[in-house]
Amino acid sequence: MLTPQKGFNLNKRMKNQFLILFLFCSVLSLSGQRLLEEKENFTRQDTLRGSITPERIWWDLTSYHLAIEVVPNLKFISGNNTIRYTVLEEYQTLQIDLQAPLKITKVTQDGITLKVIDDGNAHFVQLLKKQKIGNTESIVVYYQGNPKEAIQAPWDGGFSWKKDKNGNHFIATSCQGLGASVWWPCKDHMYDEVKNMKISVTVPRNLMDVSNGKLEKIVDNGTTKTYHWSVDNPINNYGVNINIGDYTHFSEVYKGEKGNLDMDYYVLKYNLEKALRLQKTTLLTFGGAFSNHILATAVAGKLAGFQTIGIIRGQELGDNFEKTIQGNATLREAHNNGMKFQFVSREQYRQKDTPEFIENIHKKWGDFYLIPEGGTNSLAVKGCEEILIKEDQQFHYICVPVGTGGTISGLIHSAEKHQRVIGFPALKGAFLSEEIRKNTGTKDNWSLMEDYHFGGYAKYNVDLVRFINSFKKKTSILLDPIYTSKMIFGILDLIEKGRFKEGTKILAIHTGGIQGIEGFNQKLKEKNQEIIKII
Repeated sequence: MLTPQKGFNLNKRMKNQFLILFLFCSVLSLSGQRLLEEKENFTRQDTLRGSITPERIWWDLTSYHLAIEVVPNLKFISGNNTIRYTVLEEYQTLQIDLQAPLKITKVTQDGITLKVIDDGNAHFVQLLKKQKIGNTESIVVYYQGNPKEAIQAPWDGGFSWKKDKNGNHFIATSCQGLGASVWWPCKDHMYDEVKNMKISVTVPRNLMDVSNGKLEKIVDNGTTKTYHWSVDNPINNYGVNINIGDYTHFSEVYKGEKGNLDMDYYVLKYNLEKALRLQKTTLLTFGGAFSNHILATAVAGKLAGFQTIGIIRGQELGDNFEKTIQGNATLREAHNNGMKFQFVSREQYRQKDTPEFIENIHKKWGDFYLIPEGGTNSLAVKGCEEILIKEDQQFHYICVPVGTGGTISGLIHSAEKHQRVIGFPALKGAFLSEEIRKNTGTKDNWSLMEDYHFGGYAKYNVDLVRFINSFKKKTSILLDPIYTSKMIFGILDLIEKGRFKEGTKILAIHTGGIQGIEGFNQKLKEKNQEIIKII
């Protein structure tokens, strides 16, 4: 078996030669790609942007409240940012940053309109109120315009105006290189950040905004809706974002070692829509005891008003149900979200696709909409086609863990001609290729790496656990032990073996599953082995 020392050398080869990007709660660049080109001549604008100017240093940020409305058809935004600050020194001029073509229309303090002197992207607010050391004050900056469009997001800043395959608007922001002031007015320097922040985004009522923090409330304005988000922790300007699209929301609570962690997901909803059209009231699906799909079905079903049933592999798990859910976070959270279970033997489970098996579960559970194991069907494949967006065309390889083959099938369909999709099966055996071909036909832009399953589904060794902990320490990204950790281990090993050319760009997709770590760690503790460190 490969060792982490051989397969994981993040700071050597990868830093200088490769880019791996993870799609999960966050995005991480592991490359040495230069996001900003070196400049020989620095201008006054460079100085105003990059320096801690006299107009910046005298005041300390405490909070923002960014409130904007987005008009997709016009590619237009307008709104304001309430900036609260503490006075450190007596001074009467305050620098705010906002990049053209956006314009500041007004700045107020205590309801009084203030004079603003513009110097390119820096705007100097002339305060009338005496600024006294120790006082907490605020200004409101109003702005509007057609923001810069990002050319190559996320490596380029601005707005991305796209549409999904259903013709709905799909909008996102980025600020890499150019700074946050490319789309909203702020103190655009990394030395200072707010202690907390509120974000209010108004969008057409058929769309949803997903921003930072926790969704506090949704206000229905008739033709539009306003989504109010709240961030209770310090946040830097460049981390602030809006994402607008036709999202379906579901959530779970992950019971971490240091308390509960709220997990929110925003996904497309093809299978749910079909179930509703067929007037079904119950969703039934299949999975193992640690299946991400089982939990996702339970949560999505509850939010959409469906009853849910899970046919679970492992009859012995049903012998002491209370003990089972106590030691298994995946099944416990699915149960807490209303899912009912039927535990079957592994032999019975292998017959789950036969007419006889389906007839028997119909007799037990009545009418239902059947979702296959792992969620893989034509509708799921269709949804997974939307994972890749235009900005992902820069990557040469798309890597993804493989369970039942639905996610990789969607990626195979949507990948560009110059891209190759590589799957890393979590299961032992060569049968997956045929399953994938059922959904992809004659397409040959993909392959499976079958040497990184660590013995099969849910199998592991001490090297894998140590790798997960080492990767978390180096990158702050937590990998699940069933799927994504094996893929990342494989990618890094292939890099070390020289399987990718220098300059190759790799997109690696994190498929989640961290809720299963709790049960996994319980088994490790029983064997007196090293556990996966969550924090």
